Amino acid sequence: MKRLGKAFLTGLLLAIAGTCFVYTPYGQRVEEEFGLSLLFKLRGPRQPPEKAVIVNIDSISPGNPELSGSFGKLPRTVHAALVDRLTQYGAAVIAFDIYFAETANRDQDTTFAEAIRRAGNVILVEDLRHAPAMPATGPTGRGAGPAGNVEMEILVPPIQPLADAAFALVPFPLPKIPIRVNQSWRFKESCGDMPTLPAAVFQAATLSHYDRLHALLRQKVPDNIYDLPASAEEAMATLGLVETMRKIRRVFLRNEKLREELLAENRSARVSGPSAGQDLLTLINMYGGESRVVIDFYGPPATCTTLSYHDVLSPPEDTHDSIAEKIRNKVVFVGAARMHWSNQKDGFYTVYSRPDGLDLSGVELAATVFANLVENRSVHPLSAGKTIGLIGFCALAACLLSFLLSPPLAAALLLAGIGVYLFGASAVFSQSGTWTPLITPIVLVPASGFLIATFINYLATHRERRNIHTALGFYLPGSVVEELTHDLSFITTGDRKMYSVCVMTDAQHYTTLSERMEPEELSIHMKAYYQYLFREVKRNGGMVCNVIGDSMLALWPSAEPETSLCRKACQASLQMVEAVERFNGKYPGRSLPTRIGIHAGYLLMDNIGAEDHFEYAPVGDIVNTASRIEGLNKHLGTRILASEETLRGVAGIRYREIGTFLLGGKTRPVGIYELLAEKEYSAEWNRLYKEVFPEAVWLFRQGLWHKALAVFDHCLTVHAEDGPTRFYKQLCESYLVTPPAADRQEIIRVDK
Repeated sequence: MKRLGKAFLTGLLLAIAGTCFVYTPYGQRVEEEFGLSLLFKLRGPRQPPEKAVIVNIDSISPGNPELSGSFGKLPRTVHAALVDRLTQYGAAVIAFDIYFAETANRDQDTTFAEAIRRAGNVILVEDLRHAPAMPATGPTGRGAGPAGNVEMEILVPPIQPLADAAFALVPFPLPKIPIRVNQSWRFKESCGDMPTLPAAVFQAATLSHYDRLHALLRQKVPDNIYDLPASAEEAMATLGLVETMRKIRRVFLRNEKLREELLAENRSARVSGPSAGQDLLTLINMYGGESRVVIDFYGPPATCTTLSYHDVLSPPEDTHDSIAEKIRNKVVFVGAARMHWSNQKDGFYTVYSRPDGLDLSGVELAATVFANLVENRSVHPLSAGKTIGLIGFCALAACLLSFLLSPPLAAALLLAGIGVYLFGASAVFSQSGTWTPLITPIVLVPASGFLIATFINYLATHRERRNIHTALGFYLPGSVVEELTHDLSFITTGDRKMYSVCVMTDAQHYTTLSERMEPEELSIHMKAYYQYLFREVKRNGGMVCNVIGDSMLALWPSAEPETSLCRKACQASLQMVEAVERFNGKYPGRSLPTRIGIHAGYLLMDNIGAEDHFEYAPVGDIVNTASRIEGLNKHLGTRILASEETLRGVAGIRYREIGTFLLGGKTRPVGIYELLAEKEYSAEWNRLYKEVFPEAVWLFRQGLWHKALAVFDHCLTVHAEDGPTRFYKQLCESYLVTPPAADRQEIIRVDK
């Protein structure tokens, strides 16, 4: 549940961040530069409508010397002949994407102008130039400071004879963001809503729908069209094409809902004829839509139907009417559409620019934008609501997969999901031109979600591993925990033989307490008790190996015998006795007097168990011997007993020899010593444990039971509660009644 909550929270945050990013200028630029390009590549080229035809100015036209060389130096009479031939073939509109800025030859210019006038449907481009920014002066009169800079755009028409003869003059600017052309203006707002070449050409080609459009506007907004002629003939005669389009555009701009209302009411206009209805809807969309639209490219250079000057100007009998059929009732764009990059001067970098450097030419872009209008289609972004929903879904799905599944599986499913998303986005783009965002929902959001989830899961796993490591440290030695966390085969291969000092403890009165106390209360009490013991073990460099009920086993391991470890174990034992006294003072009535046994030797640290249960524990005789030594405290009335092997070579520890004992279940006797606390003793006590008690033990070993008994009685007069003395006194009395065998005089057998 914790991971699920993290997944939902991270998904929500990513959805918010992704939505904010996709609507920033930088986010939109990223989607346009990379996402839109990918959609075009996934869709591939598509067939443009036949309504648009390009006539290309060839660099070399075989058989016609006049058409050779640079198109800028082409005689204007050739253009005139082209216009006449296109008119002869029935071209609906002729649009020149060539700026005729200079007078070449007056006679040729006149011939060309007359051909344009005869055709009556030729649209020429004019140049749109940016003038230097001029400071604007405030309206306060003399002395007013600059109020800002004014950006100026100037329309420069072609030479006068051609400008006067043309049906319309319009610019064709193209925005490059930052260097690639993705969009086109239909109306240039900075030029007073001036229509651009594709929009003007489309309106010229659909003038037959002007009267119907005017009637719709008169029905909806009669007060806004008082200065707009009712018929196309009157509009062209009085206002001209460009001014008429500007007025219609402003009517739509002043009435924001006009476009939606007209579209809703006139979708049935297609009933009178699919083409007529489509054109009317396109006009409504064009005038009421955005000034700048994303171009729906059809493919690489030469995708649109392209003819050459040579093809069109060839004698009709040589073309078998094929050229005429391609031109009849079509809109013809005339310009330079080069077929090789080396002589291309009017190229624009687009998504379909070829690897060899050939770009789409200006005339091809004009024809493409016009073809989009013919189809009433442009690339339009997905609606804001759907975009937010998609980003939210992708963020949530990516986070759920990344948080709840393993990284390899999550990555595989994310890649599969990205593939499905791309397929769907490509299908929608191909069908309707809907531009679904790609980079944010299937790159940035999933990658961020995957990385965040991986990092958070890593932290959680690291935290869990640390917790497990810490938890195991309460049950196993630190070195074993390290081994297990790196390699579980240590369970079956981790046996190690080593030297160790074993300290075994046992708490008196535990059984009585367990009967009197509730299990929960007893557990709390024992935890407090062991806290006192563990602290002293760790303080002296030991490790707690095992705890069972009221017993603890602590080890001081090493590769070889070390007297320093024996000394530390003895010090820890003495300090544990003192700690237990403090504990018992804190909990009167619940005291746990503790006995300790110490032994040293070699043992095997082994994983004991089988199948699905193992315990890491020491295996060897010294553990059993330490337990027997601890149990000997009951007979001797002592607190800490250590074997001779433990104290061999150890300095700085006070102890006294107790004797040699054959412990229960053992075959070899063990020399036993009692550890004495480091405190001030009376002179008489010092003499007792240094001289008198050892003398009594020596007499006992010699079989002199009467003498030994007398000395032990003397010891009791000094320290009546001395456990070892009382033990020997009772033993002497027993031996006086029933003497032991000769071989048992020095060795005391203890069965339990």
